[in-house]
Amino acid sequence: MSGLLGLIGVLQNVIYLKLIDVKFPISTHLLLDQLQEAASFDFLYTDNWFPYIFDLPPDVPLTEQFNRSNMESTYVVMNLGSLLIVFVTLILRYVFYLILHRCGKCVKVKKVMGKELFWAALINYCGPAYMEIAFAVIINYQRDLQWTGGACYFNNFILFVFTGILAFPLLAKVVLVKYYGIDTGDKYGYLFEQV
Repeated sequence: MSGLLGLIGVLQNVIYLKLIDVKFPISTHLLLDQLQEAASFDFLYTDNWFPYIFDLPPDVPLTEQFNRSNMESTYVVMNLGSLLIVFVTLILRYVFYLILHRCGKCVKVKKVMGKELFWAALINYCGPAYMEIAFAVIINYQRDLQWTGGACYFNNFILFVFTGILAFPLLAKVVLVKYYGIDTGDKYGYLFEQV
């Protein structure tokens, strides 16, 4: 599994070559466009229906290169796309676990869910999605924060949450190495390669 997640991380580094202001042949752009769908986790095509849900003020892409890389907005909510849906699903799983925690008859389910959620879930989310999250957050910080409605408040809240997620691998590495003496290269190498 870590090999696959590491491969996605390398693929993300390759697809962001389009952001460099260098002339590439058309065939390279076509290949990178096809690879971007897999590497950016945009499998729900949120660009088509997020504008109807989030009534954000109109904006323009940061640069033409970002526009070609499917980052047509400077709002973190719009640039995260499917990753935001996966994040909300992950949070709902934590809420479901807390509800199960109150249930005395659900011991087996709680045990299985607890092992997955409290160790693997957040790390498996942060690792392969790190580059996408980093670009979405950094692009949003290039503009002034807007406070003109519910969608803007939600966007800014998500911005602050994902800024914390960007710091998670750094904090995890410090804790694992300094306090537990665990070598992060073997088991968690894919997570810390991009940091």
